[in-house]
Amino acid sequence: MKQLSKELKEKLDSILVESKETMDTLDELDKVMFTSDHFTSETLTMMSAKATGAGNYLRKKWKKLVALARNIESNRVMEIKLDASQQNPPVKVAESAAQMEASAYIGPIRMTREILDGYVIGAENCVSFCRMERSKNNGYNSSETGNQVEV
Repeated sequence: MKQLSKELKEKLDSILVESKETMDTLDELDKVMFTSDHFTSETLTMMSAKATGAGNYLRKKWKKLVALARNIESNRVMEIKLDASQQNPPVKVAESAAQMEASAYIGPIRMTREILDGYVIGAENCVSFCRMERSKNNGYNSSETGNQVEV
């Protein structure tokens, strides 16, 4: 079975390397949300801003991978069918077989895409969490009591 080019695999690796700092930021925000029981309004605003920025950065990369995967998968299906039709004698390939092979072919793209998707969802969840916490603390001066959280 045909595999992605070495160059494309290296590009996928570089996307994850380029995104590491942003993903680390989101991991740190997750730790803060998990380990802290009290948040100041300022902390929530800062966390929300960081999560929004990180999510937007990763969402752009994720969307490019979604489009790339669709294009490569479609092209691979057509390539499989074309190769089969040019054999002597021509071979008929079932659509489902071509789709399965094309899906396996883009596996590395799908894996990178799903990693980014998980972080995008995490960023969205962090923003939602900050909104929920802000609404719970609405009207309460949270900087006066409780353990302060720095991110």
